[in-house]
Amino acid sequence: MSIKGLPSIQEIEGLYAQGAYMEALSYAQDLIKIDNKNIQAFDLAATCALALKDRELAKSLWNSILGIKSDYVPAYIKLGQLSIEMNNVAGAESYYCQALSYVPSSVEVQNNYANFLQQQGRIDEAESYYRRSLELRPDLPNLYSNYGIFLKTQSRFHEAESVYLKAIEINPRFVDAHSNLGNMYFKVERYIEAEICYKMAIKLNPRNSNTYNSLGQLYFDIKKYPEAEDCYRTAIALNPGYTEAHFNYGNLLYKKWRPQEAEIEYRQALVCKHDYVDALINLGIILYDWDKIEEAKELFLKVLQFQPNCVDAYHNLGLYYIKRRKWDLAEEHFRHALSINEDNPRTLFNLGYLFLLMGRYEEGWPLYQYRCDPRMDELAVLAPNFSFPVWKGENLSGKKILVMHEQGFGDVIQFARYIPVLKKRGAAHITLICQKPLKPLLLGLKDVDLVLCSNEEDKPKIGAHDCWTFLVSIPYYVKTNIKTIPTSAGCFTVPRERLEKWCVRLPSKGLKVGLVWKGSLTRMNDHRSLSDLAQLKSLWSIPGISYVSLQKEKNEDDLPILPKEQPLYHLGTDIKDFADSAAILKQLDLLICVDTAIAHLAGALGMPVWVMLPFTADWRWFVDRKDNPWYPSMRLFQQREQGDWSHVIDLVTQNLQKLVEKKPRKSKPPKT
Repeated sequence: MSIKGLPSIQEIEGLYAQGAYMEALSYAQDLIKIDNKNIQAFDLAATCALALKDRELAKSLWNSILGIKSDYVPAYIKLGQLSIEMNNVAGAESYYCQALSYVPSSVEVQNNYANFLQQQGRIDEAESYYRRSLELRPDLPNLYSNYGIFLKTQSRFHEAESVYLKAIEINPRFVDAHSNLGNMYFKVERYIEAEICYKMAIKLNPRNSNTYNSLGQLYFDIKKYPEAEDCYRTAIALNPGYTEAHFNYGNLLYKKWRPQEAEIEYRQALVCKHDYVDALINLGIILYDWDKIEEAKELFLKVLQFQPNCVDAYHNLGLYYIKRRKWDLAEEHFRHALSINEDNPRTLFNLGYLFLLMGRYEEGWPLYQYRCDPRMDELAVLAPNFSFPVWKGENLSGKKILVMHEQGFGDVIQFARYIPVLKKRGAAHITLICQKPLKPLLLGLKDVDLVLCSNEEDKPKIGAHDCWTFLVSIPYYVKTNIKTIPTSAGCFTVPRERLEKWCVRLPSKGLKVGLVWKGSLTRMNDHRSLSDLAQLKSLWSIPGISYVSLQKEKNEDDLPILPKEQPLYHLGTDIKDFADSAAILKQLDLLICVDTAIAHLAGALGMPVWVMLPFTADWRWFVDRKDNPWYPSMRLFQQREQGDWSHVIDLVTQNLQKLVEKKPRKSKPPKT
């Protein structure tokens, strides 16, 4: 203790270092009351006030210092920095200029002023001050490092490299120079050199959390995810309040499908910085994915309080309103996002998706093409590296065209009907590339000349073509609208041997009803699926039915005990490909399923299929329809409330009861 029982300046600084900002501020103010000329106390109190985000108090305290000592340059520098934070550009420049008037040869002031000028876009002036400080003190490595940062921001990477190396030459143990050189190498994708620089910086200072965070970002970009996780965790352990490290770690966890852990990290980043827009956006996306859509909406609205013209916030609110089935509001928010950035590919794509959902195909197809825009990042449907050009609707007479699959199995089945369309347009040869499980089925597709798999084994067989296209792009180029959707009737032929293979495994009595109650088990939080088969228990009470499960992933805990007189024939785990699925479907009377590829297959085969849909269904099922123009044999049963399957299952049960009560059909031999 020093003055009348109060802590000393050094002890108060210790409290500040421990993060006890309020306590440190209180003690510093007590010192000021005793000695109102104590510049150190004023300076420390202002620093504490700034840490507590009380900018006005900090400003007042530093100005008080200037009232005591008008030439106290550190106060001018800090007031200049504070003015920038408070968006007072003119005030900031005034403080820096006053500081320079007192110490025109101060390299510290010149560097701060150069940084200010750079932020204002006054690049030539900024560079002149960086160079002037180097002329005054060519022996200071930190000046070279700061100039290197400037050069990097101007994309003058070769010059930046030389400047950083000069700093390291002056002081080989200068951590910031190694780290900044690593940042520059990272920027130009010289990843090996960047890694070496970061590791050297860590070797020199193993407690520098910034360098661990930077190395983590490097590993994340080159997909070394375990190493990235180690770096982020170390950075956070060294500095638990490190906002960027929490945010970056959250991104990694989300990328690795660990959303609950990612949510924790994003929330921690927001504890550190409540107005961190990127963390608010990403947390909102996680909550949206997990159907916590109202909480997600509140986060997106909060973003707009901090950043009124945030494109991502308006875009995500558009997605929210789609999920709430408020189509006009969804369109309004997408258009608002585009008024801020008219070339945003995600917003253009999702506006196209909305138009397709609403049946506005003429507007939807052109925008749906943005799914192929590389700026969509990991969501982009990337074009393959073929030597021949993309087909964009040109005359196909006598041409050889390659059609490339994209997205899921269901998409290929739905749009396979466009192969005959291309043939009618004059295509002399059509090669279709598909996923391996679809190949046996598509070998029997009408008008296809060659079917290959999208794997390394089949690549040499592709050969030369005149052009290529994504399968899902064909409707755009042939100008499909709801009235001109081509039929899938007669497109698929099921091999006789497959029909015979499965015929002996199928029940011989009653109405044969297929069941699929879940989509892929790898899909995160699949709102399209039932939680388990037990949700369909009301179906078991209907007599005269033999149920056949085509569910691929069998889970014994998911299969309730059915009455002996009404067993469930589980064939799904023995199905090898979609030709097997088609052979089974052709010998059933009805399929009841959720929105998954099997629904498309049944519809394409023209067999009766009842699809149970979530509250907000995919675009191809339209809005409030019980039928579907893509599949005339299909009936749709959709949730009335988010996540509530009870009404859907009641309707399915009632309609199935009515179907059974009709006169049983005589069995017919399956058609091929």
